[in-house]
Amino acid sequence: MPRFSQLPTAHGFTASYLIPTREFLQTAHVVTKQITDFKWKKFGEDFNLNKHAEEAIEAFTRWAQAFNDRDANAMIAEMHFPHMRLAGTEFQTWPTSEDFRAPQDDMTKALVAEGWHTTITKSITAAQAGPEKVHLVIRQSRQHKDGTEYNGFDTLWIFTKIDARWGVQFRSSFLANATQAYGASKPTF
Repeated sequence: MPRFSQLPTAHGFTASYLIPTREFLQTAHVVTKQITDFKWKKFGEDFNLNKHAEEAIEAFTRWAQAFNDRDANAMIAEMHFPHMRLAGTEFQTWPTSEDFRAPQDDMTKALVAEGWHTTITKSITAAQAGPEKVHLVIRQSRQHKDGTEYNGFDTLWIFTKIDARWGVQFRSSFLANATQAYGASKPTF
């Protein structure tokens, strides 16, 4: 039977997180595979929910590795522009890839100044998936060099498939009190 653990959130609250047993994970994997392997019909077109979700997760995984490597070009290769982010209640936008690339050296310096060493993905779930758009719910952990978490947060990433390529185009994050959004501007809508 899975057990729950009380952990602090990025906002200072306590939340219950499921800590599953090995047997629970094995059962959940079988059930999830049965569900995601099911062929769905949408607007007369066959598509596999699992295929689109997997492709978006692969794009996210490449982006996350590029973030940890501080490789702006590799991050941009997994994004679409204009790119938007909702942080708290404020929208931020990078109209072009150059708007995102230009401030990355400053962001790296700020990350190092806050004690950042790496960001670990604790969980990733495809909440919705279709042939042109996938919503990923992600739990991230910013960590110090010794592996301790100093900022854990939840985030929603929306990937779109444009010109046969998956890329993140919108993010909504609960990241607080940390380095973020260098080079972003406020949209004028």
